[in-house]
Amino acid sequence: MGRHRQISIALDAETRDELEERAIAVGRSIADEIRRRIERTLYEDKFDPETRDLAFDIMTLAAEVEHLNGIPWHKHPKAHQALAEAVMTWLDGLTPKDPQFSESFAATLFRDDPRTVGRTLARSLRLRKQAEFTRESMIPAELRVRSRKGRKKF
Repeated sequence: MGRHRQISIALDAETRDELEERAIAVGRSIADEIRRRIERTLYEDKFDPETRDLAFDIMTLAAEVEHLNGIPWHKHPKAHQALAEAVMTWLDGLTPKDPQFSESFAATLFRDDPRTVGRTLARSLRLRKQAEFTRESMIPAELRVRSRKGRKKF
């Protein structure tokens, strides 16, 4: 990794301890953990507030599924189904009442019906993530080099 410019920040003991615990748990230095967290929040800031709120709400629903059943949503089909249902119910409550765009304008954006568009986007994302995982897993960890933005270069 290239050279970094240093800055000083003051953290209360509790925050520093939590950062240190999390860094140790994933095998990183505290500095690397802080860098990754800052990069993540900068990425999240690229989204509008409603989208960030939705992401947080989905994480909250996932935590509630686990709290209710004692099983994370990704570990059991029924827990997954419960989260999927919760997310769909939550999204139904967020449906815009009055479209801000005319139907003719929306028709030019969505030549296919929204369900087809949604399925296509989800499948495309899944394929990209699988390709990224496959490419990354084929290269030994010691040969992976990080770019300046922390993403792996191959």
